[in-house]
Amino acid sequence: MRSWTYSYMTSDGLRHEGEMSAPSKDDVYSELRKRGIRAIKVQERIQPVVKRGFGGLRKRDWTVIAVIAALMAAAVALFARGVRSRADGDPSRAPTPRQRSVIESNIVELKLGDRPAKAKARRQIVVSDEDLASFFPRPAERFLARFASPGRPVADIAPDELRDAEEDFYDSLESDIIIREGDSRMISELKGIVAGIKDEARMLQSSGRSFSEIAQWLRDRQRMEADYRAHIIERFAHDEAEANRQLRTLGLAETGE
Repeated sequence: MRSWTYSYMTSDGLRHEGEMSAPSKDDVYSELRKRGIRAIKVQERIQPVVKRGFGGLRKRDWTVIAVIAALMAAAVALFARGVRSRADGDPSRAPTPRQRSVIESNIVELKLGDRPAKAKARRQIVVSDEDLASFFPRPAERFLARFASPGRPVADIAPDELRDAEEDFYDSLESDIIIREGDSRMISELKGIVAGIKDEARMLQSSGRSFSEIAQWLRDRQRMEADYRAHIIERFAHDEAEANRQLRTLGLAETGE
C-alpha cells in the first residue's frame, strides 16, 4: 500500500489537500469519486527518512540509508560497466528499444526555433506509425495522436504500448508538446491537434476520470463520429456532392477518402 496526496477545489473556490493510502493512482481517483470529490492532482507522497537531523535517526532509518547507499553504488557500477561494454562494441549491454523510449520520453531538449504547440481542432490527417514514433517521444502522446482524425477507425493497440501510455499519461499531461524548427506543416498541425486532445484529457482527469476511462471516452467518441459519417453517406447516397459538403463541414472524411 502506497501513500498519496491529493488536492481539490470546493464550490467556494478554495483549494484543499488530503492524503490517502491506496495501491495505485487510479485507485485514489476511484475512491475520491465515491466520496464526491473531483481531484485536481494526485501524486505519491514520499515519506522523509531524516527526522530531527542525523541525531534523530532510529536504527531502522540507518538500515534504510545503508540499503539505499548500497543500491546507488551498485547502480553506478552497473552503469559504468554498461558504458564500457558499449564502448567495446558489446550490443547485449545496450538499452532495449523500450528502455530507450522511456528514458527519451522524459528528456526535452529545446533548440533555437522550437516552440510549444498551441491547441488546434481535430481534423482529417493521416500519419504512419513510424511518423508517430519519430515525432512523439512520449508514449501517451503517441496514443492520443491516434484519435486526431474525427471518425477515423483506430486500430487495436498492443498491450505493451497501452501499458507504456498509461504509465506516462499523468506526467505527459503536465508537459508541453514541442514543435521543432524542422517539422513539416503536417507534423506541426498534428502536434497542435494532440495538444488540443491533451486539454480535453486534462479536463476529464480533473473531473476524476482514470486513464482507462479517458481512453474509453476517446474510443466511444471516435465510434459515434464514424456512425454519424455512415448515416450522412447513406442519407445522401444519390447526392455525393451534398454528402461531402456536410462531411467536410463536420471535419469527417469525405466519401472518396
